[in-house]
Amino acid sequence: MNVVEVVERLGSEQEPVRKLAAFKLQAHISDPSIADAFVAVGGVKPLRTLALTSTGNTLAYSLTSLSNLLDVDRGWDGIDAAILDRIVSLVIKEPLVNILRPALSVLVCLVGHGRGQGHGMLRTKGFLEAIVNRLGSADHVLCANSLMLINALTQDAWNAKNMGGGHSRTNSHSKEWEGFVQEMRRLGVQRAVSTLMQQTPTPDLLLPPLQVFQSLTLTLLHSWSRIRVDPSHLSILDTIWKESDLNVISGTKWTKLGFATEFPLGEFAFVGREEERGECGCGWLGLSDLVGFVEKDREGFRKLLLEQLAKPEQLRCPLARASITVTNLLYAHFSLSMPDPSSHPKIESPFSPRGSTMTLSTAYDNGLCPLLLSWGSLHHATLLAFFRLWTESHAIIDDFDRVKDLVEVLLSTVMSAPDTKDKGVKEVERELFEFEYRLLRRLQLERLERVQERTWEGPVRDLTEKIRREAWTFVKWQRIKCLGRGEWFPIEDGGKRGKKWRFVILEEEKTRKCLRIGEFDTKDDTKPTLDMLPEKVDLSLAGEITSAIKSPTSTQSNTSTLKSRPRSSSLANALKSTPTTIPQIVVKAQSPNARSPLLTLNPQTLHSHAEWLDGLLIALGREPVCAETEGRVSVLVSTGVKVRLMELRNEGEGVKISGVVGEIRREGVGVGFYYGDPL
Repeated sequence: MNVVEVVERLGSEQEPVRKLAAFKLQAHISDPSIADAFVAVGGVKPLRTLALTSTGNTLAYSLTSLSNLLDVDRGWDGIDAAILDRIVSLVIKEPLVNILRPALSVLVCLVGHGRGQGHGMLRTKGFLEAIVNRLGSADHVLCANSLMLINALTQDAWNAKNMGGGHSRTNSHSKEWEGFVQEMRRLGVQRAVSTLMQQTPTPDLLLPPLQVFQSLTLTLLHSWSRIRVDPSHLSILDTIWKESDLNVISGTKWTKLGFATEFPLGEFAFVGREEERGECGCGWLGLSDLVGFVEKDREGFRKLLLEQLAKPEQLRCPLARASITVTNLLYAHFSLSMPDPSSHPKIESPFSPRGSTMTLSTAYDNGLCPLLLSWGSLHHATLLAFFRLWTESHAIIDDFDRVKDLVEVLLSTVMSAPDTKDKGVKEVERELFEFEYRLLRRLQLERLERVQERTWEGPVRDLTEKIRREAWTFVKWQRIKCLGRGEWFPIEDGGKRGKKWRFVILEEEKTRKCLRIGEFDTKDDTKPTLDMLPEKVDLSLAGEITSAIKSPTSTQSNTSTLKSRPRSSSLANALKSTPTTIPQIVVKAQSPNARSPLLTLNPQTLHSHAEWLDGLLIALGREPVCAETEGRVSVLVSTGVKVRLMELRNEGEGVKISGVVGEIRREGVGVGFYYGDPL
């Protein structure tokens, strides 16, 4: 391309000549060598004039050429207040897409180059609103350019705030930053960008600016969490107090709002994530979330406070503390679920020097997270879910950490599902509020089991074995107690004396164990006394214990001689699969010359059979064999491990996960049940 000839034609008095020259220039000016030659022969001035005075396609070509020239970091001397005003005016008023595209691109270059132009643009009435409106355009290029400009303006305003005095609220740049953020919220920028993220599939042109916006959002949230809440923020807290319509009584004010003390500023204090212990206040982010909750539904806020204050103090859910906790949970959910930063993809940043890259800390395996942009709505919905779970679990103030753990599982379940990206924030809010409490508890237990398998495999394995030994000790004691309680057994064919019922009970003497036996015509509801049981069977004389399954319609029987403890019993399986059988327990003598057994028992139920068979084996110093006994031990072990992991009981044993839990309340628990008997 003849650069000199093109520059001459840009200044021609004939419109068709200027249009053709601008058209050719836009395709070649991106070449740095051509850009240098163009600047050297004075091409910037006629190009600037064309951008100021032309219309239609000529204007579109000239703006594209100017954008491409700035993109290779050339031609900055042609940018002044006049050209800036012209382009800003076009962005606000121009309806043609082919003009808006390059106009926005030029502004992205200006703001991203760090020339302080963003501040003046934002002061122009209708400018920011016009850009936000372009986010809904069906033209992907226009939409992408608009989003890149929003990203650049956000970064420029944030840099100006930090350079102008940090986080002081009295600093003019800080006030302008706060105004910028409020205007972005008013215009619904995050809602519009979230809608773009949910497009399927996401257009390639939109993906990089969407990733940058997402990265900026998390960076801002991260920065806000580290802004200290100081006395300059007291006016905000006073606004929350006024919205509550409460009265100060006996000097108590902030504790009524759910703060732990009357000095609320310290409760927003930030604790470093790397050394985090317990709760952290998340600084300004925690305070802004509380303010957002109040402002979103003022009447609901007052109603919630009054409902809590009407309860006894121990039953109240502290609103402010719960709000700060929810902020922490959301922060952890979005940041801790990210992959290793070293694996994050690099993309070009529209507000960094050309050719530089930035790390997408929120890439989520190069994906997008629309819910991150609905932080305020998620906080509001999660806080309401916190109060719902508090009520449904009948929690007291000492149960706060347990409710917190439930809410953490709720967030993880609802917001980590495979279809989360396709859900709107309203659907997620509904799921958070309607998720069934019992299902949530079951998911929490499953999560504890996964944690058991991964994180605390060794300690939990030791704990499991310890609880298993305790469970076997308890079950063995329980089986012996069942024998000591005694039981009625039917006598087949009337027995030797023509009696129909036999009562058997275990009597434990100092040196031996024996069975006391009495036969009766009828089964009495009253337990017979020992003097009514004349027969004795000394268990020290017992040898084999045989369990026989005898069908009432068949003379055949299946016997199993029990000398040692098989862990899985084919007999128990037979009992389970043949519910119509009548199990028998036969106690044989040690003497090989004995022709008849010492005792034959006909339990009426399979449960009774398991109790007496295993009870007799345990009394003889042998191991139990019934599947029912094994199953009971398994249930006790499973429940015991879960209870210890959830810290429902904490006596310095088990695996500690978090917090310190007080003793379990026992009020109203009686001893009117068999296992309540003392050892």
